[in-house]
Order: sequence, then C-alpha cells, then structure tokens
Amino acid sequence: MLEKTLKIKSLTLVAIGEFNPVMYQPYWLALKKFIRDTDAADAKIQVIHNEVVKYALEIGEIEITKNRFSLTTSNISHFEPLRDLLISIFTAIEAPVTALGINHIFHCAIEDKDLYYKFGDTLSPLNNWKTKLTDPRLLQLEILENTRNDKYSGLYRIKIQPSQSIPTSQYGVSIDINDHYNLKKDDSICDFLWKNWGNSLKLAEDITESLFEKVNIK
Repeated sequence: MLEKTLKIKSLTLVAIGEFNPVMYQPYWLALKKFIRDTDAADAKIQVIHNEVVKYALEIGEIEITKNRFSLTTSNISHFEPLRDLLISIFTAIEAPVTALGINHIFHCAIEDKDLYYKFGDTLSPLNNWKTKLTDPRLLQLEILENTRNDKYSGLYRIKIQPSQSIPTSQYGVSIDINDHYNLKKDDSICDFLWKNWGNSLKLAEDITESLFEKVNIK
C-alpha cells in the first residue's frame, strides 16, 4: 500500500538541550570537515542571530535555537547523510542533550473521495457526531503513548491530518510520527541515534501501513 499512496516522506532529527546557535553556521561545519567548502558557500541563509540560526544545505534544512537543534529533509536519499551529519556534530561538541526525536512524516494521496472519507471515519467514527452535526469531518487526530515498547524512556506521538503538500486534485493525508527518547546525563545522543535508527524507520512505516490496512486501502 505505502508504495502506491506515498508521495512525500520527510525526516526531522531533533536534539533538545542547551546550544549556542551562532556557533553552528555553515562555515563552522566546513571547518570541521562535516560538509564541503562548496556546500557551505552554497548554503541558503535565512537567519543568523544569537537566538536562532536557520539555513538550508543540499542535504536538508538546519535550525538551531537555544534549546532545540533540528535537521530536516524530504529527500529519502539524504536521510542517512543527515543522520551522519548530526552524529558528526554531536561527537565534536559537548553540549548537554536531554532528548532525541526521530520524526517521520508520510504524505499520502488517496485518489478516491469515498476512501478519503472512510479513512477519517474508521479512525474516529463520525456517527458519534451526527446527532448534533449534519456532515462532520475529521480534521486532526493526535495519539499519545507515554510508555515506549522498548527499554528506553520516552514516548510516541502520532498526528494525522490533511496534507498541505498534496495537490488539491488528490486527497492528501499527513501522518506525523514522533519517536521520542529521553536521555540521561551520561547518555550519548550519537549512540541512541545509531542504535535505534533502523528500528525507528521500520516502526514508522509499520504504523502507517497498519492505518491504511484498517481502511482496506491497498
């Protein structure tokens, strides 16, 4: 199913901690040999400020604030290079990190209007609202699980809503899966990311696949 309906798949890696945003400019990454000099020169700068730094490289977008460090790409071939860049950065610095998020967003197109309605109705039965409403529709659904199914501290958060990235001629659904890990003082974000990378990707795909199976979209 996923291969048939998936149009865009995005990945965002997030570190929560204490950072000095202006330190992580493109030329600093090039100086450390994390990216090429040409990549730094071609970076599309949006903001360079003490409170926030934001720019785009070929492999993805980087945004750093005082307490959040994020890297994002919608190019599947850049997922692993983006992971390796985060690992390189946090191997080189000693910034305290309290949490890691491996966030997956699937933008899927459902071409049939009836199936699109059925998707929302299956996840949240709309008959519950028809006593007071005439034609209810599901706008957003958010699911939180505070206990992970592995040995780590953290949570899973899943948000389902209409996709803003799919053309209106199709019926787009966005499935956002936040795979969140709480880190202890001596935990390494690099070790966590490396060890859990494959499992996180598979979990996100399995969750998305199961949602469409419930609606019998194949």
